[in-house]
Amino acid sequence: SLIGLIETEMREFMQVDPFCRDTQEQAYLVRSIYFDDPGYGDYYEKIDGLLQREKFRIRTYGRSPDAPVFLEIKGRHNHFCTKYRTPLDRPLLGSIEGHDWIGVVRAAGSNPVLSRFAAAALRRNLQAKLAVEYWRRPYVSRMDYRFRATFDHSIRGHLTTRLADPSRRTRTVLGGYT
Repeated sequence: SLIGLIETEMREFMQVDPFCRDTQEQAYLVRSIYFDDPGYGDYYEKIDGLLQREKFRIRTYGRSPDAPVFLEIKGRHNHFCTKYRTPLDRPLLGSIEGHDWIGVVRAAGSNPVLSRFAAAALRRNLQAKLAVEYWRRPYVSRMDYRFRATFDHSIRGHLTTRLADPSRRTRTVLGGYT
């Protein structure tokens, strides 16, 4: 397969991320909930290729109820990508999933990621829109720790407002592709 050939070539100068190197699949499960405004502004900014944009998501790894959960703000500023993240405890996750933006503002304190998210949520009426789940095999460079490449496969998604929603409505996205 083409992906197998690419990965064989990459292994000459990259290695599977040590975080999952010793697992059988050499991959891990990524689960995210994406937020957007009622007009899907973030989605259309991405589709239109805007060079100044950001998106908001909640992310966890695996299906364990004890897995850490993060709030992330991913942005693009000209040709640079940024990602800021902060861990969420279960009560704060509940406030975010329940769209309790006043509660999130109160909890933000001096946390810049949470403050920025809360301000955008209030200003733009952000709502949890879509859950996406996939398996990721990550590689890191042997020469430059900042260089990373990932292969995502078995991508599935469904409409929901909860990270742990065990929905049967999930749909395969780009089946067979990595």
